Amino acid sequence: GSVIANRMIAADLAGMPPLWRWTWLLTRMMMTILIIPVAEELAFRGYLARWLVQTDFQEVSLVRLTVFSVVLSSLAFGFMHIHWGAATLAGVLFALSAMRRGRLSDAVVSHMVANGLLVVLALLTGSWAVWFKR
Repeated sequence: GSVIANRMIAADLAGMPPLWRWTWLLTRMMMTILIIPVAEELAFRGYLARWLVQTDFQEVSLVRLTVFSVVLSSLAFGFMHIHWGAATLAGVLFALSAMRRGRLSDAVVSHMVANGLLVVLALLTGSWAVWFKR
């Protein structure tokens, strides 16, 4: 479970030279907080959720997403993550944030904040499994 994963990840990190460990962690933080949210929101809310409304997805405003498109795209998003239930719920919340003003950037920022909080939790508690899998 996650206790074993946390111990394995902690051991891996402890076994790295300090410069390599911090370079790896900082690179991983930048990917987790800045790059991944943009890519995933483009894929799941920017494309898939709109395509599920209409195949000519570029004509679909984010405010026109349907319950079906939000649920299905959020399930697809969730199943790409190790904590699929929490990620599915997060996907719904990201979709709702995009729908509120019709801006994908709102979903991206929400996703960045969520991922940032997971990084902070992992760094403060050593619960590495909330941030990444080994």
